[in-house]
Amino acid sequence: MFLIRGNYIVSQERGSKWGWKWRCGNIFGSNGRCRDRVKFIKDLAQEVTQAHSSISGDSGSVMRVERLIGWTAPTDGWLKLNTDGASHGNPGFATAGGVLRAASGSWSGGFAVNLGYCSAPVAELWGVYYGLFIAWERRATRVELEVDSQIVVGFLKKGISDSHPLSFLVRLCYGFLSKDWIVRINHVYREANRLADGLANYAFSLPLGFHMFDVPPDCVNSIMLEDVSGSTRPRNVIIFCTTVMVTRLVADLLGKLSLNVREIHFRKPQSYRTRVSDEFRKSKSIILVTFDVSVHGVDYPDVSLVVQMGLPLDNISIDLAELGGKVKKEKVYYCWHRGKSIFYLLLKTCPSQSRLYRQLTMRL
Repeated sequence: MFLIRGNYIVSQERGSKWGWKWRCGNIFGSNGRCRDRVKFIKDLAQEVTQAHSSISGDSGSVMRVERLIGWTAPTDGWLKLNTDGASHGNPGFATAGGVLRAASGSWSGGFAVNLGYCSAPVAELWGVYYGLFIAWERRATRVELEVDSQIVVGFLKKGISDSHPLSFLVRLCYGFLSKDWIVRINHVYREANRLADGLANYAFSLPLGFHMFDVPPDCVNSIMLEDVSGSTRPRNVIIFCTTVMVTRLVADLLGKLSLNVREIHFRKPQSYRTRVSDEFRKSKSIILVTFDVSVHGVDYPDVSLVVQMGLPLDNISIDLAELGGKVKKEKVYYCWHRGKSIFYLLLKTCPSQSRLYRQLTMRL
């Protein structure tokens, strides 16, 4: 069992002592009745936190630095290839796009492809394939490939079984990767991949098939100029919860980690909800924790990460159009474990192994 606070882990031994104290309190009547479950969880978490702080000498303050994300130019002698896929549904109508740029940020080639109907990972892999194709045709010898899909990066770095339905596309990419050149594969966040994302979205307006551009299309000129100028931005995060109680608890726990958190649910006054919604749209550095029925019909553009907490994957249907249509299915993470409550997931997940914890605490 692990209990987390900030970057600290309370060991199984301390957790066992806490559990034994709880058990004795129940038997001998010192605990009393639990009338407020949220307050009960908070009090126990605070007790463990204070005990660990007193042992480790921690003052209780957690300093965090907000990291801004943007496109970075490749090193001299290298070309940077950014690719991306997009789909309206998963599966759904899908596209891919990519761009090849030099160290100065100048356009060395780009493409957009309307794929028709397929899944998001398929679109991402087609984007990588066509991007490598363009780079090879331009006689590049050193290429930095950046993709904002961790799944695709894992396929390209670690391989994939022959029985996997995407193995044929991965083999096509390997056909280029095995050629006589150097290709570095890296995962980046969406904020550092905006030009490729813009080309993929532009492909929805194009006929089916592959379209190559020797000069940048007008619709992505502004993004290209921002990348060259070094423009950066933080991430926007929304966490959907299934009840008001869970919403309050998640917001409180993230606040204890010194994260910039706001909560919205129907028990808050309408004036408060309106103010927080406006603040979330403008700041782009706030984690919004909300009761999922409280944001229907609300437009939140440029959301980087969506987390759905407390429901099985098969029963979830998030209308991404309500978030401004900016979030791809791969950017929606689900926090759920059958038979375990949300408190188990939050309090007993090791931060060094938790993808959700890293996403939130890094403030990217």
